Amino acid sequence: MNHSDIATDTHSLRSAADAGDLDATVRLGQLLLQQGRYGSREFDEAVTRLEQAAERGHTGAQLLIAHLLVQVHALPDADARAARWYRAAADSGHPEAQVRIADMYLTGRGVGADDRKALSQMKLAASQCYPQLQCDLAYMLDHGIGCDADPDAATGWFLRALAQGSHQAAFALGLRFAAGVGVGRDPVVALACFDCAAGGGFPESDILRERQVEVSSPDEIRSAADLAGRIRAQVASLAQRFSDAGITDNVSGESEMRRMTETVARHWSALDEDRLSLDSSRRTPGNQQTDWPVTARPALPEPELWQPRVFRMPQFLSDYERAHLIATTAPRMAAAENFSRDAAQFEKDFFTGTAARLGSTLCDPVIRNIERRIARAAMLPVAHIEPLSVLRYRGDDSYHAHVDYLTPDRLKGAHGGQRLVTFICYLRAPARGGETEYLSARHAVAGRPGLALMHYNCLPDGEPDEASLHASRPVLAGEKWLLRTAIHAHSLYDSLRSAESNPCISPDRNGGNG
Repeated sequence: MNHSDIATDTHSLRSAADAGDLDATVRLGQLLLQQGRYGSREFDEAVTRLEQAAERGHTGAQLLIAHLLVQVHALPDADARAARWYRAAADSGHPEAQVRIADMYLTGRGVGADDRKALSQMKLAASQCYPQLQCDLAYMLDHGIGCDADPDAATGWFLRALAQGSHQAAFALGLRFAAGVGVGRDPVVALACFDCAAGGGFPESDILRERQVEVSSPDEIRSAADLAGRIRAQVASLAQRFSDAGITDNVSGESEMRRMTETVARHWSALDEDRLSLDSSRRTPGNQQTDWPVTARPALPEPELWQPRVFRMPQFLSDYERAHLIATTAPRMAAAENFSRDAAQFEKDFFTGTAARLGSTLCDPVIRNIERRIARAAMLPVAHIEPLSVLRYRGDDSYHAHVDYLTPDRLKGAHGGQRLVTFICYLRAPARGGETEYLSARHAVAGRPGLALMHYNCLPDGEPDEASLHASRPVLAGEKWLLRTAIHAHSLYDSLRSAESNPCISPDRNGGNG
């Protein structure tokens, strides 16, 4: 669309909006956001127009303005206003709004921190047959977020998601049946689930499938292949079952959602497999008999170096968490200069790979729980943590020697103050190369999945530590996926800060984000 077309469209939409057309008001707000960034007249008008439509009960406007507010903290009372509009849309039953207000309860931004209210909102969203949200709810139940840990209930929600074709749920259930967590240990079902997840391309599932094959007998492998085939066939025929029942993608309303849920349950029961039954009384209770952890078991940080101060945590992330982070960020990977405006110059000068940033509207219970663990490890408040990002290294990619503390020119006016601590964790380790090297100590750490490193960028007196100079050696074989963040001296959310990008996301019943 050229400038003339945009001007014409803006004029016609403004006329319709002034006449009271709410849909036109929302479209005008979206168009204005495309024309102007924060601080422009177009941006200010967009905010006004969207809030006008939100005040009049337009759910789409409530979501859009809330998404904008949680990412543009320079706007007055941004978090509180975002919470208001998310809550309004959530009260009308919108699952995305329920997820986002749950996220605000988890962080305490704009509302009082309350894990139980977060769990309640996630249950409302998950009950609307969104497989990704069902997986997120299962994770909360597994980890006791807002409740006492309930592995059996978590298994039930993962099974509901599997019944609708979620490859992430298949991966999670493979882990559970392999370890006997929340369900009886069963290598055949574990292998079948890993096979289904691998068939859908879910990260790490092919690796775990091969690991399970190595400890399975030929009969177990044949039985698993048969079960995986039956699961795929059952899932594939669900669409026809929906069509026969007159259920479409536009289902809404409590009674219609209940009918959809019941249809899924009846269809899945035809699998006639007690081990995968949605009825918990038919499943064998959990009987963990292996050291294969389903949830992470992070221990206290262990010293790696004293100058600079570097600590390691060998099992900081679980297999499920690592795979979830890779799956979430893989479609969003971009060159360094594109993924983060604030750090673009710094990144593109040192980093040759791709990266994705987990901004506010992409965060979920898994990410928030990881943030909490990072904060505990660093003994600093979670509000001091930068949004997490994931870095991907392939084919000779490296991160050249650099320091993470803010130099005086970068520190001036930086919200949150100095970057005291850097945290990294290997999501996937390369076959060769890719070591994290601390140059002043001439010490390199070879990565392995789940290993976290935490180094201090400043000395105990707060002065930058020049010995924290570090680099990532080139990847020589395979891929390296790294989770990273920095922890600042002050909160990143107590006062104004610059705007993030503002993606507008929607949950997807076929495995989209939550």
